[in-house]
This record gives sequence, C-alpha cells and structure tokens, in this order.
Amino acid sequence: MSENTVSRAEFERALRQSQRRKQELATLQAEHNSAIEQLRVMQEERNEAIQEMESITKQFTQFTDENELYRTNQALANQLKERDLIDAFSNLPDGMGYQDGVTLQDILDASGKSLDEIDEISDEFVTDAIAKAQTAKPYLFTRAEIAPAPVADVAQGDVRPEAAFAPTFKAFGAQAVGGGSAPDVVKPDPAKSVDWSDAMAVQRFAQSRDSKQ
Repeated sequence: MSENTVSRAEFERALRQSQRRKQELATLQAEHNSAIEQLRVMQEERNEAIQEMESITKQFTQFTDENELYRTNQALANQLKERDLIDAFSNLPDGMGYQDGVTLQDILDASGKSLDEIDEISDEFVTDAIAKAQTAKPYLFTRAEIAPAPVADVAQGDVRPEAAFAPTFKAFGAQAVGGGSAPDVVKPDPAKSVDWSDAMAVQRFAQSRDSKQ
C-alpha cells in the first residue's frame, strides 16, 4: 500500500470534520447577518432618540428663553387689553354710533393712539380718544336725528312735545365680539318736519297728504 493512501476510516473522519465546519460556518454567517440587522435597528432607534432629544431641547430652550416668554406674555396682555378697549369704546354718548365695519384699530389710528402705549383705560382716555377720532375722521361715526321742537296742533290749538328719535346706529365692535346687526332704520314721520306755525307750510303738507291718498 502506498504511503499516500488514505484509509477508509481517515477519509470518513475528514469528511465528517468538513461537514461539521461547513455547518459551523453557516451558523456563524447567520449570526453575523442577525447581528448586522440588530445593529441597523439599533442605529435607527438611536437616530429617532437623538431627534426626539433635540426636539425636547429646543422646546425647553424656547420655554425658558426670556424673550420668548416676554413675547408670549405681551401677546396675551394685548388680547386682554383689546377686549377691555372694545368694551370701553362701545359705550358712546346717546345719539352717537359707529359706521358699519368700523373697528377698534380704526378708532385708535384716527385718534393717534397705539395699543402698545396704552397703560390705563380710563373714562378720560376714552373720551379724549373719541373726540380726536371724530375731529380727524368724522365719517367713522353716525349721529341719530335731532328731535324737532314742540309744535302747535292746528286743529286743537295746543302744543305737544315730540319724543326724540331713537338712535339707529350699529354698536361698536360688533364684528370683533361675536357679530351683531344694526336695528332697522325708522323712517321719520313727515308731519314732524312741518312748521305748524307757518300757514303756507301747513297747507302744502295737507295738499301733499291728500294727493297721496
């Protein structure tokens, strides 16, 4: 037998070792692939954790930033001040109103006032602001009709006072505080515009009324 001849037993043993190593290599490869996948998942979770931490850090910085806090507080304070101003400027003298669509900002601009510079909303402040706004932009306001003086009843010969006409203006700030509409305009009674002390005027009124009938 040649020295290079391998016995059957040695061949089988070598074959079994080769198969076992091949199986071990396959197992190692599978473990390697699993480790790579776990590493990928961990990397994604790490990136998400970093992004979340950055977001929390940013929010915390904004929350603790003095300028940001000041701006937030100032915005809230301006909202409350604007609400109080709307209430204050809604109380106009009898017979005076605002044109449709007039806002608080329109009145402040016309009076030369700025929301930021208003520290106290007193009656004097409101009166002064309205007076200045009327002078600068009178078209922002409306006025109710003035009641005529007492007139003589020609038929009865007595004098009776006439009630003042009711104001027909729209309340200021209606749009800003939730809407609202102006009351219907009441048409004046033609008889109230007649000068009953003038005989010619009385005659013309009577003729006009008869012609309509």
